[in-house]
Amino acid sequence: MRPRFSILFSRHLERMWQRRNNRGTRHDPHLDLHFCADTFLREGRLDEALELYRKAAWKSPCDMTSQKKIGLVLGMMGRYMEAIAAFDEALKIDPRDGQLWMHRGFNFWRLELWQDAQTCFERAIVIDPTDEYARYCQKVTKFAL
Repeated sequence: MRPRFSILFSRHLERMWQRRNNRGTRHDPHLDLHFCADTFLREGRLDEALELYRKAAWKSPCDMTSQKKIGLVLGMMGRYMEAIAAFDEALKIDPRDGQLWMHRGFNFWRLELWQDAQTCFERAIVIDPTDEYARYCQKVTKFAL
């Protein structure tokens, strides 16, 4: 059962989109999917957010953001291998994103696959040598090995 606040907020979103469209601005359903999914994510409704992110990824397969958010939500749900697969899809689109490598490493970390996590953190450091958090994660992972 949905809380009353959520129903009211959904109605507010519908009215806001109607007003925006009536002003002559171009309606972008892809952005609407992300906006609604982000709202569900903030409310803790992970299944609904995941469904909308997957729909956005299906509509725009070259959009790395959708795949990245799918991986983040799956990681929050404890479905780490699926999250890693989602990050792999995002890395096919943009392999130079250090944050993707960090997120992938965190999911390996949660599975206690230390060597794979270490590899991801090292890759993040190669991409962004100034990332101190990646260096910290690399050191802690070396300690766990």
